Amino acid sequence: MSEEHISVRQWQALCRSGAFRTSDYFAMEKAGWYNWNCSSESLAGRLKKLAKVVMGVTQPFILDHYFILCRNLSSRFDKLYDEVGFVPLVEADQRKCFWVTLDDPYHRKKWSLFTGRYGVEAPEFDCGDIRVLIQYINKIAPELEQDLMAPFVQEKWAVVGYAHLFHREHGEVKVYRNGEHQYSYRSNLDGREHEVMVTADPNDLPPGFVSDHAKQYRGFYLYCPEDAGKAATERDQPRPPRKKGIQR
Repeated sequence: MSEEHISVRQWQALCRSGAFRTSDYFAMEKAGWYNWNCSSESLAGRLKKLAKVVMGVTQPFILDHYFILCRNLSSRFDKLYDEVGFVPLVEADQRKCFWVTLDDPYHRKKWSLFTGRYGVEAPEFDCGDIRVLIQYINKIAPELEQDLMAPFVQEKWAVVGYAHLFHREHGEVKVYRNGEHQYSYRSNLDGREHEVMVTADPNDLPPGFVSDHAKQYRGFYLYCPEDAGKAATERDQPRPPRKKGIQR
């Protein structure tokens, strides 16, 4: 265990004791603040909201093998938002880190959870209810402990490939999870949101998946309702009548 950082379990004990109720510099440093654009006096108030996430953790692996870091960030619109990071105490486990943002203007929901395994482009999980967020964090703890790669991570990369190949997207693609085997991304080309369903098993299709309009990409079957609609429209368009006689 690092001598410089305290575990999440120890952090919770300090929080319960009231150690973080003051904006005293050393108290905020102990709480994990290391970067901020807001006033120092507002850190304790901002921490109070983030603390609800930390205090909701009950899984021993996270409690005893992670420490807390907090940041206050500024968007390109000068809107301030906060982030709490859960960082492994053992440096070799950094790939298991995860972090939560509150009211991040770059993303769609109030709470966004990012993980090392899913990547930084978009959250692995997002929601508007902190209780749902906390349930998810405790749920993935055993996966992080065992260093398991969730199936949806590969599905996400299949969606990125689909967007590049079939929608001519370029650069970074932010892929959001909408449910089991269901994703969406906002296009860099037209700014619209596109839904894509993914499965590796043609016998295990998500609701609404139309096999006849699916495309294959690196072992996955992907279906975009929008693309299927375009194909149907093209088929239904009237064709110009053929001219009689010999065509020269």
